Amino acid sequence: MRTHPTLSLLPALVVLLPTLASAQQFEEQDGYVVMEMESVPIPSGHEWETRTDIADASGTHYAFTGNGICNGPAGSPLRYTFRVHTGGTYRLHLRAAKTLHCVMGAPHGADNRCDEHDRTCSSLSIPDGNSCPGSNQCIRTDISNDAFVHVEDASGAYVPFAAQPSRTEGQPIKLYGGADRRWAWTGDRSLDIAGGKHDADWELPAGDYTLVVQGRSQMFRIDRILFYDRARGSRSDGEGLGETLFSAPPVEEDAGVAVDEDAGVASGDDAGIPETDAGVLGMEDASRPGADAGAGRIDGGGRAELMGGCAISPSRTPLPLAFLLLALVPLMRRRVR
Repeated sequence: MRTHPTLSLLPALVVLLPTLASAQQFEEQDGYVVMEMESVPIPSGHEWETRTDIADASGTHYAFTGNGICNGPAGSPLRYTFRVHTGGTYRLHLRAAKTLHCVMGAPHGADNRCDEHDRTCSSLSIPDGNSCPGSNQCIRTDISNDAFVHVEDASGAYVPFAAQPSRTEGQPIKLYGGADRRWAWTGDRSLDIAGGKHDADWELPAGDYTLVVQGRSQMFRIDRILFYDRARGSRSDGEGLGETLFSAPPVEEDAGVAVDEDAGVASGDDAGIPETDAGVLGMEDASRPGADAGAGRIDGGGRAELMGGCAISPSRTPLPLAFLLLALVPLMRRRVR
């Protein structure tokens, strides 16, 4: 009894499935990219929480629990990957909610309001309407209202926004907005960096990108993420759209690949699978860039190259392919005498 060589594809699946899981999750559709904040799980140790305590969220939402109510260092990054099919100038908006706080200080405006001139970052309470419980207290409206964002390309390189000062490139960018404990989309000129306000516009040629969202001020909440191509869309038209989930391209009927039910192997015009002692990927070598591993290898760019030069790239392989590979596992378990 010997194991059929296709059984050796199982180690390849172990190596490739984490790569496939990092592929793009969303795609631009007719000029829009729409993403739910909770579509990316919160990694262990990150200071985001899943919440349901503000009505009218499209599902649940995330609240940042780190730093202070005024600000703090960027941390707890969440990564949202997407593919742009048609390049253009894409504007970013978040459906967000901020939190007002009663702080020590004298009001500077109507409705018992004060602002950053008080420089008070200790919350005494959450206001009841326009009232604070103690004397010499006012309501700050400009805290618990922001996060850090930036965009990366498929290689992981930082993509500056359209009007970004060159001296700030590589830095996380403050994006602010939202309404008090209710949802509102961030407006225009919502980026704040180096003392200037800017539109959240990125020039994005066709390709794969990642939006990185990091916490800045405690109790800021995010429900949804929207990019739209300014030449083809608008925020108002994008607000009601569903998520633009990545869809795999259709499988061509004449791809020349078939399944041999008796042998349990995939066959076709160029589907010859060599039988080797090392299997398809040698597990002890496949983890290092440039390693030869039987009939496959992983190069320095993170591409897993299999039989006949077929390559799978983390930025170009749709997640549905992972399910296709898993579907082949029962065939791989067949044995021949």
